Amino acid sequence: MIGTYAGPRDPGTALVHAMHAMGTIEGVGGAWGYVEGGMGRISVALADAARAAGALVVTGVEVGAVVPGEGVRLEGGELVRAATVVSNADPKRTVALCGDDVPDHYRRRVQEWRTDSPVVKVNCGLTHLPRFTAAGPADRPHRAMVTVSTGVDATPGGLQGQPAGRALTGVVRALLPHCIRRQRRPGRASHHERVRPVRTRLSGHRRLGQPSPRDRRPRAGGGEPLRTDVADVVEHRQVLGPLDVEARVGLTGGHIFQGECLPDQMWDRRLATRTPMPGVYLCGAATHPGGGVSAINGRNAAMAVLADRRRRGKD
Repeated sequence: MIGTYAGPRDPGTALVHAMHAMGTIEGVGGAWGYVEGGMGRISVALADAARAAGALVVTGVEVGAVVPGEGVRLEGGELVRAATVVSNADPKRTVALCGDDVPDHYRRRVQEWRTDSPVVKVNCGLTHLPRFTAAGPADRPHRAMVTVSTGVDATPGGLQGQPAGRALTGVVRALLPHCIRRQRRPGRASHHERVRPVRTRLSGHRRLGQPSPRDRRPRAGGGEPLRTDVADVVEHRQVLGPLDVEARVGLTGGHIFQGECLPDQMWDRRLATRTPMPGVYLCGAATHPGGGVSAINGRNAAMAVLADRRRRGKD
């Protein structure tokens, strides 16, 4: 169950599977799209489009506070005036930035929003493509998302009572973007992605998965039976636990969907793009209709902003 603190036998997880199978790419149902150059290229494309439309894009500047109805105050103290602030930060971070301007009922709603991430991501640079002992045609598994599991019960069994900071090896999902690109560069394979669910408690008060030093050492793990030479082809690796993701990109809990994707937090139970703070909108994955990179959340926010501006104009 991608990005979900639950296993396939837990109630509601069929919805998670359905969510990831409902998309359509170029007319192909249930297909996933992969961005050439990595997911960061989407941000680059959005920034280019914004500049072309006359926007000023500022990076490397930290936001100190959101002042509803007035704009954004930077860490240096400068106030960037704006009647409308659209936040792609997760709800908990956005609410924290708004400070005392957040109504109590909304603050409680956001505080109860579950953002614990069960995912550890490992990016590996490979000297060559790994061999799959159960593979048919040589390149077939390399062009697919490969899921290796020791059984249906591997996930829930590990999530219950898993020692702090220990990454599971019972469920591994691997992807080789180098083999999916339209034009592959000759020579070395680029990256191998491996995602593993983790269960941990930190300091007894914050439940955030984080790989222990033991889990950061190179080892084949749960994929070894099908990838006999995986330990030999890894040249270097990058291990990203939830705390690493939170520190790098500001996602509370390191949750890639800005919040749990079980039924009580999905679709109409996702957060609305409009907030009770005047002029403040959410446009991230925590809003309706849910997580994933679909651009629907951002479009919903843009439509809400335009509709509210038109209504204020009539008033």
